[in-house]
Amino acid sequence: MRLTYTSRGVADSRLFYGYRDAQSILGVKKPDLEGSTEWENEGFIWRADVMTYVAEPMCSSTPDLRTSVTLDNDWWKSLRTSLDHLGRTSTYRVCVRQDLVTRRLSERFGESLDSVVRNWVVSHGDIHWANLTSNSCWILDWEGWGLAPAGTDAAFLICFSAAKPPIVERIRSVFGHVLDTPDGRLAQLFACAELLRMIELYGDHPHLETPLWEIAHSLL
Repeated sequence: MRLTYTSRGVADSRLFYGYRDAQSILGVKKPDLEGSTEWENEGFIWRADVMTYVAEPMCSSTPDLRTSVTLDNDWWKSLRTSLDHLGRTSTYRVCVRQDLVTRRLSERFGESLDSVVRNWVVSHGDIHWANLTSNSCWILDWEGWGLAPAGTDAAFLICFSAAKPPIVERIRSVFGHVLDTPDGRLAQLFACAELLRMIELYGDHPHLETPLWEIAHSLL
């Protein structure tokens, strides 16, 4: 179950109705919404969403991959199939905006970099190892999904795996069709910039700083 709240008047926000809107997504291995309810209290609107229970362990207890994980070919096939189907979904939702991409890339890599995204694809928006299960690849946490640069989900998975080069190479082999494109490279630079920003501001995942810079320099 997920419990969230928002101020009255902004209850149509993207995050507030993410799980409800995700019911329109077909062909993706994700929990279904079993029921929901809303109520008001002291100027706030509360919402409770109940999803089907997934009885599988997550690939990691943290977003980044700190220990070895064994994932068979069916697992990788399931992840690609899910993200391919997700990309063909129609939605009004926006996960990553052009102005955010431009701002993050110029802050980190300089204003001379062409940051214009040409291909926008419906994406999960929060793909990391704590949102993927290890047995049959369920994808969890659907509050923020929407349009993002093509390759965004694979790009963030690479960055959260930066300390595990064999996993990075496997991701590149499975998702090369989107990563090895101009927008896929922008998505990877954006993911690097976002995680480097998290390291600087909040101290999250400090061991990823060096490999993230290595990934960024290889792309630049």
